[in-house]
Amino acid sequence: MELPAITQSQFEDLWDARGLNPPPSFLVWFGASWCRPCHRLDLAAITAAAAAAHIPLWYCDAAVNKYTPGYANVYSLPTFVYYKPGREVTRITSADTKAVISWIHHL
Repeated sequence: MELPAITQSQFEDLWDARGLNPPPSFLVWFGASWCRPCHRLDLAAITAAAAAAHIPLWYCDAAVNKYTPGYANVYSLPTFVYYKPGREVTRITSADTKAVISWIHHL
């Protein structure tokens, strides 16, 4: 299973609620291919939790997209950030799948 990778342009479009049918909220998982704690997370379980909450989930690979994590003030990996257009709502930095899923359920 693979998540859609987010580019800086897509992030800004979601942030500004531009485009056709912008989502009312979205979730970005900031990780990296070299991040060992990121690889411990259960992608299928986290994706299922986001889908059950009807929240689009995007992935930002800090090894590929070096600009967006800094733009979003993300300095530790893995970090999940929940956004509504124009603002960050909340975030969690954790490599514990159960903690991340619990956090998603409380959004």
